[in-house]
Amino acid sequence: MWKPVVVVVAAVMSVGYVAVAREDGAAKAPERKAVDIRWEGSVIAARVVKDLEASLRWYQDVLGCELFFDLRQGGWVELTTPVKDTLIGLQQAEPKQETVSAGDSTLMFGTADIVGAETWLKSHGVKTEPIVEIPQTVKLMTFFDPDGHRLQLHEPFKG
Repeated sequence: MWKPVVVVVAAVMSVGYVAVAREDGAAKAPERKAVDIRWEGSVIAARVVKDLEASLRWYQDVLGCELFFDLRQGGWVELTTPVKDTLIGLQQAEPKQETVSAGDSTLMFGTADIVGAETWLKSHGVKTEPIVEIPQTVKLMTFFDPDGHRLQLHEPFKG
């Protein structure tokens, strides 16, 4: 019997991007620190799910993701996202695994219309939290996939 593949996914490491104020009041990004890692530019955010087929359909139907890599016989699929070279990996939980932890990770996706996105998600029965606005900064909305994984949309301030 073939056990599901356990996939180790490299996460993007933050390299200390904190805005630095210039004399004219604008912000500039600091210099990147040199690291001895040859990043190739893609990101996969991996999630363990209770029902691979149901989660696959949810990510396709609700978020518009498309199947990119299919290893269902090993309990693994990868889906495209609206962000170039950023994928979502879904791994089937082990048969004896009674619970799936939603964990503390949050996938964040930018949107130009957070209210429209909220309407779309709610029309698909998605659990959402109220939109939070940080004045003159950003609007945020948290929502959850079928396994309780937290996702978030952000709409930048349009000033």
